[in-house]
Amino acid sequence: MTVEVGYIGRKLSNEYQSTNLDGVPYMFTLNGQTFANAYDSMWNALTANSGNPASVPVQPWFEAALGPSSAYCAGFSSCTLAVATREGSAKTGLGNAQGTGVNVYQFWSDLAVNKLSGFLFGREMPSTQTAGFGTPGQVSSVYLNGSWGYGNYNAAFATLKMSEWHGLTMVSNFTWGKSLGTQAVAQSTSGFTPVDAFNLHNQYGPQPFDVRFIYNAYMVWEPGWHRNQQGFLGHLLGGWKFSPIFTARSGLPVEVNVGGDCQAFGEVNCSSGGTNENAILLSPVANGNASAHYGVPGSGGVGTSTKDNINMFTDPASVYNNLRPPLVGFDTQTGGAGILRGFPQWNLDMSVGKQFKITERVDAKFIATITNVCNHMVFNDPGVNTSPALNLTNKSQFGVIFGQFNNPRQMELGLRFGF
Repeated sequence: MTVEVGYIGRKLSNEYQSTNLDGVPYMFTLNGQTFANAYDSMWNALTANSGNPASVPVQPWFEAALGPSSAYCAGFSSCTLAVATREGSAKTGLGNAQGTGVNVYQFWSDLAVNKLSGFLFGREMPSTQTAGFGTPGQVSSVYLNGSWGYGNYNAAFATLKMSEWHGLTMVSNFTWGKSLGTQAVAQSTSGFTPVDAFNLHNQYGPQPFDVRFIYNAYMVWEPGWHRNQQGFLGHLLGGWKFSPIFTARSGLPVEVNVGGDCQAFGEVNCSSGGTNENAILLSPVANGNASAHYGVPGSGGVGTSTKDNINMFTDPASVYNNLRPPLVGFDTQTGGAGILRGFPQWNLDMSVGKQFKITERVDAKFIATITNVCNHMVFNDPGVNTSPALNLTNKSQFGVIFGQFNNPRQMELGLRFGF
């Protein structure tokens, strides 16, 4: 028997990364205030006051960008009130903490089009509508592709090996690791862009394939009973071989989508691309998502569209209300590929064989291959296959589980003769 313990580390650099250059320049500053700060202040006020435009304090950025003489602001006591009234929940998600995404791109575009005369910035984005170019402008997006993505992988492992111990050969391995990065993508995936085109590190976090714990074991056991297969009992008990394979792992990252995966930071026109926009957890989830929970009908309109009352959470409403969309310029770390963890998985497969000695020159081999020996059910994570995604805009199906990830038990039998 041998035991091996080790560490694996890899630093990734110059990973292929596609970036949309048509992102909203949220750092533009007027009257000592950035657009991002003005937008976030408005969102917070409307959210806290049921979408009441009058609750929004005057924001210097909107006043300077639109100007008091603007037709857009006519009839309002301030341009901030005009923006809060005209660009409220219907277009931007403002005033609705979870109901819709924070549509920064659409919001900026509405301010920039010709009909809202007075907006100071001209062709600040390639897609900005101006006279002579139509809608949405010269182009709907511009992607710059290069090798500026980065990441790292670190893991500790322990391996146990055993050879020919009373007919048993076994290898068992446990790995505890972490894979972080900016979610670099294949070159064919040109529609994927960072959450924040001006701060790539905002997207740094768990990679889509980040599995923290992995355990696997396989063995071959050939009992020494009646190897020569003499007599009836020898033919019955001799010649067997058992080969099980056991695997187990912790859950993959799960994204909590905020609507369109394209709007929270104004990073891309939704018709041109997307990314992984995670909602922001206000406090750690205490409802448990390590396994599917039965008998959960949902409450408060959250998780009520159920499939046999199976949910990822014991109380989906409390988890839902503990989330909000990310805010441009405020949230600088949005969770990478996912802020929650999907279901852990384990599985046992096995091959059973037996050799029958018929004569000295003739034998037969029986083989049975069984997958999912225990017929163990593994549910889909939300958003996988037929499951609805964890989405702030899909309140009734939040956390609801549909479908099975693995296959039921299957068996394949074979008989081979040798002579």
